[in-house]
Amino acid sequence: MADDKRYYWVKLDYRRFEHDGDLDYLMGQKDGEKYVVLYMMLCLQTRNTGGEFITKLGDVVIPYDVDRIVRDCKYFSRDTVIVALELYKQLGLIYVNNGGFLQINNFDSVVGSESQSAKWMRDKRARDKQNQIAQTPTPPSLCNSHCEADVMQDIRYKREDIRDKNKEKDKEESNSLHSLSSSCFEPSQDSQPDDAVFIEIPTNKSDEMFPVFDSYVSKMQALYPAVDVKSEIRKATAWCISNQKNRKTKSGMPRFLNSWLSRCQDRSSTNSGAVPARKVLARDYTGQYADDTWEIEQ
Repeated sequence: MADDKRYYWVKLDYRRFEHDGDLDYLMGQKDGEKYVVLYMMLCLQTRNTGGEFITKLGDVVIPYDVDRIVRDCKYFSRDTVIVALELYKQLGLIYVNNGGFLQINNFDSVVGSESQSAKWMRDKRARDKQNQIAQTPTPPSLCNSHCEADVMQDIRYKREDIRDKNKEKDKEESNSLHSLSSSCFEPSQDSQPDDAVFIEIPTNKSDEMFPVFDSYVSKMQALYPAVDVKSEIRKATAWCISNQKNRKTKSGMPRFLNSWLSRCQDRSSTNSGAVPARKVLARDYTGQYADDTWEIEQ
């Protein structure tokens, strides 16, 4: 196509507008936005000369001057153009080439172009690719199977994660209460033969019991003097029997008993506090409005 048009555009790296970028510096100046816009217009004005500030009339080369720039760009005053050109030189945006003319630095990386036929072909390829994607059917069974597999995999991972967290929690509870609960587990080889079982508490496993030894009861009674430990442990046992779904694990039972006794101790301490004296109003109800007197009810 002899009359094939070309499209030009200015390509600006976003980093040039960030901190310490050349265009960021220009924007920070007074009327900086004008300097940036003028720079982009000059890039497009010199698109046919490779970035040189010249006009060719046959073999005659006419350089751009300030007045020519003011006339062609028409939105900027003469003073703005003069200041902008000096700033461009200082920042390396333009330079004086070997011919003595001003030229855009790195022009090929700043200005891009494309012929009309190339643009038409690129648009056609994009449309054809889009149509091909739209016309390609996706097997519903394959999609559903993949989606279902992903969901089941996520559920399996979540279940494993919850199970691992529960195991870790039970292990931490067992370690943190080892000093208090060592005598609560079934007798080991080092257990005293006369350490009798006070009571057995059902755990969350079927037919599994947690033995509470007399030595444990004695230790807890010393730690919680305001609590009838035997009575409260019986109550805790009754609670476990009545609440099958909320029963504790064997490793978590010491913590459960300790928390139970601790709450009883706190309630006993609160209830045993002295009741503050109350002020009671004593009035003469004989019909005479005598002066009111205050007495303290002991």
